[in-house]
Amino acid sequence: MRGCIYAQDGSTYGNSINLAESSDLLKWQNSPKNPVLSLPDSRWYDGATYKDSLWKRSSCRDVSVIDHACTEEWVYCCFAADTGRGDYYRRGCIGLARSKNLTDWEYLPPLFSPGMYMMMVVPQVCSIGSRWFLTWLHCPWYGFRTDEDLGHRAYTSGETMIHYAVADKPLGPYWLPDDPTLFRGLMSPYVIYLVHDEGQVMLIPTIFKQEEKSFCNPGPVPIGAGDVPRLSFERERFGIGPSMPVRQAANKPEKLEVCFPARLRGYISGSLAVVDPLRVNTPEAQPKDVAKRGNQVTFTNTSLRLAELSETTPCDLIADLKCRVETGRLGLVVQYDPDSRYGCAVLLDPKRKELQFAELAPMYAQGMILEVLERHKVTSSIGTYFETSVVCSRDYQLVFVNDVLVGTFSFARRDAGRVALVMENATGQCIVGGIQTLSP
Repeated sequence: MRGCIYAQDGSTYGNSINLAESSDLLKWQNSPKNPVLSLPDSRWYDGATYKDSLWKRSSCRDVSVIDHACTEEWVYCCFAADTGRGDYYRRGCIGLARSKNLTDWEYLPPLFSPGMYMMMVVPQVCSIGSRWFLTWLHCPWYGFRTDEDLGHRAYTSGETMIHYAVADKPLGPYWLPDDPTLFRGLMSPYVIYLVHDEGQVMLIPTIFKQEEKSFCNPGPVPIGAGDVPRLSFERERFGIGPSMPVRQAANKPEKLEVCFPARLRGYISGSLAVVDPLRVNTPEAQPKDVAKRGNQVTFTNTSLRLAELSETTPCDLIADLKCRVETGRLGLVVQYDPDSRYGCAVLLDPKRKELQFAELAPMYAQGMILEVLERHKVTSSIGTYFETSVVCSRDYQLVFVNDVLVGTFSFARRDAGRVALVMENATGQCIVGGIQTLSP
């Protein structure tokens, strides 16, 4: 048995790939031929001409073996690379190489070079349904011009995006779909890994967490000067999010959908009772714009109205709602404290097909205001009637519409809080399907 591990080396050639080998997968030894991938062929990459690059170093990193392309003779891999030609901000590409012995590699023309990105990192090829998908990470600090080409301008320099291209074969040719965005947002999944498991393709994301312990407290050093004055992040602190199934969208084979992780319900330890009678953020005993009967809330032309759904709870939870929204926005506020009037809000606007993550904050003596932190376009099916599930963890939220993920948000959890329905300029009805707590 022979095991191999490839790792990035940034000491000698700027960016290069080293190899370690093992006969028992316990003891590992560096290959004497290291680095095995470095200074890629200058016919297609920056190679030895890297001194003319934006980084002043050769780009050869984040290697990934393309399993289904391998034959009895050849092993194929892809890696983050640079064409070394043209506009610095559009040289990023996914390189391609092959080897007969896992040590000596032959460089091939790029697997994908769209001429749009400054850098395309952590590439991976995976078969999903009837097509092959090539994923990679890019961020505004890897080139601001990228988003203008796709019509998705980043809101802050801290935003991360995972894009993908489509092919009929593992070695391409690849092309960009109409909307190549799988994830985007401030500290959204930074790296993903795709694995086949029991007939499904599961997506495993890493997610950063905020440094502060309270959602509303300002942090000392926000990422990106001036971008996020209220929130701060410690970039070395991150964890693994729940694995989620990913599939081709119905009747849209070039579009990927990340679906609700049904396995997560296996960790449910209890349920929160929906509070009764109606409690809202107004001194009126019987508000005219909101009515409640059991777990059903009806609302008409609300301003910014909250209807409390639970008592104070520190638990991680899943909230399920069945919604009819004729006008305005509807969503949830979690970690809500009626005394301080702070909370973290998720709002869906089906007419504009938009998801918003916002901070609920006090305004004047009694009022509240929603300060929008992120906006996400809902590209899956949503109409006047829809179902939504919100997963609230200590460090992030996942929002699903009709069982399809529409956005993620990383935030520092408050110690405790209530769950409330939030209605802004809204008319419609909501049935609370359940608020279920998750065991750690």
